[in-house]
Amino acid sequence: MDLDEGLASVSVGRVALADGTSEENDPKSASRLVVVDEVGDPLAPQVYSDRFRRQCAAAGVPTIKLHNVRHSLAFWLHQLGVAPADAAALLGHSVEVHLSTYLPHSGAAGIRAAARALGAGMAQQQEAVASGLS
Repeated sequence: MDLDEGLASVSVGRVALADGTSEENDPKSASRLVVVDEVGDPLAPQVYSDRFRRQCAAAGVPTIKLHNVRHSLAFWLHQLGVAPADAAALLGHSVEVHLSTYLPHSGAAGIRAAARALGAGMAQQQEAVASGLS
């Protein structure tokens, strides 16, 4: 651990169980954040969900599951044109996991968007060739 550089290694992950307890096991990925309470004890996973619900209520917005925020963020990054590799890096996944988990299929709307982009690119290429020949 190098606090001056802001680096830490994660060797244990904590997961909430259905019975209200939590379990420690190997981290989900190599790029995890480390959060503890004021005295250095690990936080129970539901602390994040409880706080998120309170913040949604205070903001007057619909409450969704906290984990769904990751899905919303991944989809939004995709809509903004962020490269899948960059979005995956931000979310701490490989490109393959990112695509299969957060963007498993874009459906007809995605096909139409891809076709429009291809058509626009072809039109720009034709214009560039035509203006270069004139």
